[in-house]
Amino acid sequence: YAGLDSSQWIADAARWIEHNEKPDLNLVYLPHLDYDLQRYGPRSAEADAARAEIDKLVGRLADDLERSGVEVTILSEYGITAVDRAVCLNRVFRTQGWLAIKDELGGEILDTFHSRAFAVCDHQVAHVYVRDPDLLGEVRTVLESTPGVERVLDVAAQKAEGLWHERSGDLLAVSDTHTWFAYNYWEDDARAPDFARTVDIHRKPGY
Repeated sequence: YAGLDSSQWIADAARWIEHNEKPDLNLVYLPHLDYDLQRYGPRSAEADAARAEIDKLVGRLADDLERSGVEVTILSEYGITAVDRAVCLNRVFRTQGWLAIKDELGGEILDTFHSRAFAVCDHQVAHVYVRDPDLLGEVRTVLESTPGVERVLDVAAQKAEGLWHERSGDLLAVSDTHTWFAYNYWEDDARAPDFARTVDIHRKPGY
């Protein structure tokens, strides 16, 4: 459930565990800000309301735990900023003929194993995997000419900046501050996969 009730349940469970099990370390994730900030934008009235709601919930939980002698540390990963446009790199690759698509239950599924190049998008970065090394230069050129792409890093550049991992893309695309990379690869909404409008993040090739 994508609402305050889920965060409230988690907070109640964390409180119960602390009082009954007394663990040495209790890690609690409250997902409430993950919803309306992305759904309506970080400057929206809905986002302001969500921040107020989670502030009260976290405050009550922290006060309760501190009264029990627990040292509480609060972190937030929600550094979300407003953007003006979404860029669908996989659609760009599709028009180049590099993307392989298969049909599943009447919807289109990205076939990563047979694609010549595809992108795994994560908000303002995208890992781009290129099957054929001879295609790498052409893919880079297309990325660099795509509006909204600010930088393209190859493996050497990723290593130089401390960003490389053995599963990193052959290229790493970074957007400008006003752009977000969307994972969408279908061109007709009627052919979108069944998970496109759900919170089924583990089936999506990006976020």
